[in-house]
Amino acid sequence: MMDVALYSFLAILLSICISFLPKKALKPITSVFSFGKNGLRKMRRRRDTTDTVANVCLGIALLFSLFHWLIPASFIIYGILLLISFLCVLAWTNKISAKMDRVHRMLVLFDVSMMFFFGLFSALGCFNGFVTFDSASVLRQDIAGGKVFEVLYFLHSFAPMMVLLQGILYMLPMYCMWAQFKYMRLENTYKSRNIGLFTIKILFICLVMVALSYGGIEVLNWAYYIDHVEV
Repeated sequence: MMDVALYSFLAILLSICISFLPKKALKPITSVFSFGKNGLRKMRRRRDTTDTVANVCLGIALLFSLFHWLIPASFIIYGILLLISFLCVLAWTNKISAKMDRVHRMLVLFDVSMMFFFGLFSALGCFNGFVTFDSASVLRQDIAGGKVFEVLYFLHSFAPMMVLLQGILYMLPMYCMWAQFKYMRLENTYKSRNIGLFTIKILFICLVMVALSYGGIEVLNWAYYIDHVEV
């Protein structure tokens, strides 16, 4: 629980710092990562507009989450991808908050920053002692050795479930980031009726991320009796 408290405090602190950034400080990020109108495409049949950039990035995130266990040092690549995703959301947050009052703008910046930092810390294993990363190599070895074809393999081996949990932890923050980016580009506002509901929604998402990262390992420890894993 100390890791949860420590990294949660760090996530909140960093989010507060970002919320104080002035518009001019974020202007370079806005000009580079907002993509302008690139990728926006009108669908004639549905009389609607879609964002190809966000859709492609969501597809890449899904593929990465499914096959991360085949990628060496996937956590480094993921950290870079999630950071770029956050910069894209931050660019549009700076854009849509340009005409908001100061408090409103700070809250929106704080919320999207919270979503990023909690997503980053949960996906990188900061809340669970970084115990999920070894499972990818274990699963690869079991596949190479043919153990996965044993009848009771998935009942006595924790590696597949750990890899699945890590994939979910990778996908959730990426989905939240690009879904928010897509909505901001199409609707020119954040994804909620008002800032109060938006903040509640973000807090709930952050809680789910922590619960999956910390609680998911606890459940697997209990189910598979993994004595060597400490959370």
